[in-house]
Amino acid sequence: MHLSFLVVDDDESMRSLVSRYIGKLWPGSSITSFGDPAHAIALLNDGASFDAVVTDFNMPGHNGLDVLTAMRRHSTGCFGLLITGNASDMLFREAKRIGVSILEKPFGFETFGKALQLPGVERPL
Repeated sequence: MHLSFLVVDDDESMRSLVSRYIGKLWPGSSITSFGDPAHAIALLNDGASFDAVVTDFNMPGHNGLDVLTAMRRHSTGCFGLLITGNASDMLFREAKRIGVSILEKPFGFETFGKALQLPGVERPL
């Protein structure tokens, strides 16, 4: 099964790590990545669709909730994962409101894999 992912993080090393993790979990998937959340939001607003969007929360200009809100506005079935080192009750409430999951930093491959469980899609072994 060919899946498509959007990864958004202003930190290049984290963006690369998340992309590598996705490639290991879902070999052969398509991964689009952006360091600037405004570019990701524009792409989503232009109608691009993905099976999952994985984004950092704290970024300049726009935050990860802005990215995931744009995702949800155009794709109700897309899985959203918000990565943060500063989880708060407000952030958990907002994530729940738009129907996305939160993964707290720091995390390793196994924890990331558990957080990125796409509903109705079995991961290859």
